[in-house]
Amino acid sequence: MFSSESNNSERRKYPRIDFREPISFHFSGSPESGGCLAKDISEGGLRINFENFVRPYTPMAFEFRLTQGSQVFSMKGHVAWSHRVPSSDRYQLGIEFATQGDDQQQNIRKFVISNQIK
Repeated sequence: MFSSESNNSERRKYPRIDFREPISFHFSGSPESGGCLAKDISEGGLRINFENFVRPYTPMAFEFRLTQGSQVFSMKGHVAWSHRVPSSDRYQLGIEFATQGDDQQQNIRKFVISNQIK
């Protein structure tokens, strides 16, 4: 029998690593913007800690650095899922990047591969 953790990793299209960096966000078509903290990252998206529920498919734009002092990554995407953190008023959001195969995603891919636990 598989745990839900192993089932989730088997469904993932891209390898994912822990990533605890600040993220700036902006809701597309809205003046609302702010900051949050990432939880993990892959070539295909981010998991972020968030204050509020956000509906799936909500378009968002993000800016972040892979490491302190590195280039700023500007990515567009949408909310793939939103789950309330147990015993909390906070949420975690799964973000799927909109563009596939661009240079920024290739740099994220290299970062993830170089930081995976061997």
